[in-house]
Amino acid sequence: MHWVSHIPKSRWAEFFVAFHARLKPGAKIILCDDIRRTNDTDPYYSKLDSRDTFEIRRLPEGGTYEIVKTYFTPESMAGLLSPYARDLQMHFEAPRSWVSYTAR
Repeated sequence: MHWVSHIPKSRWAEFFVAFHARLKPGAKIILCDDIRRTNDTDPYYSKLDSRDTFEIRRLPEGGTYEIVKTYFTPESMAGLLSPYARDLQMHFEAPRSWVSYTAR
């Protein structure tokens, strides 16, 4: 839960090939992540030299750090998972998305 959105886009293919290579056909997968909210206060931006988007997160003691953060749409998630998934089920309803499928 809440980790696929932190994989840099340049590594999606590498990650999903390796991830699914470790699964048996018929394995059940569930992914969950946030949907960007209109009242979200974390700065969300892109950089000219990157295909990724980022957010600044604040630490309780006052510091900040930058993370890769992709907010998926149903279309982008389906495109990413379609080579690996059977019976893809997607539920995009704020504040979270839930995706489940069976490994090919």
